[in-house]
Amino acid sequence: MAAPNLPPILVLDAHPDPAPGHYVSALASAYVEGAREAGRPVEMLRLGEIEAPVLRDPADFATPPPPAIRAAQEAVTRRRHLVVVHPLWLGAMPAFSKAFFEQLFRAQFAMAPARARRLERLRGLGPRGA
Repeated sequence: MAAPNLPPILVLDAHPDPAPGHYVSALASAYVEGAREAGRPVEMLRLGEIEAPVLRDPADFATPPPPAIRAAQEAVTRRRHLVVVHPLWLGAMPAFSKAFFEQLFRAQFAMAPARARRLERLRGLGPRGA
C-alpha cells in the first residue's frame, strides 16, 4: 500500500547496455524493491532500452522528441522524486546517458521558454525524498 504523503519516485537505470547483470542495474532494481517494500509509489525506466540519438543541430533541441523520449518525459512528469543510477565511464556519466538527458530536456520540457537558462519545469523534483 502506497504511503499517502510520500512523493512518487522514478528510478532511471542509466546504464547504456540493456543486457542484464550490470552492477548499476542491480543497484537500481534494489532501490525500486526497497521503495516498494516501504510503500512508496515507484517506477523504473531503463535507458538502455530507449533509443536516444545524439542531438547534433541546436535547432533540433526545439523540436518535439521521438515517441520513446516523450514517454520518458511523461514518466518524469508523473513523479516528484528522481533517482539516477549510472556507471562511471572515463570518470563521468556515459555519453549515451548524457544524450538521453539532452533528448529528455528538448522541446522546452525542462526549460521555460522565456528563461532558457533555468530548469523551471523541473523545480520541485528534489534530490531528496521528502
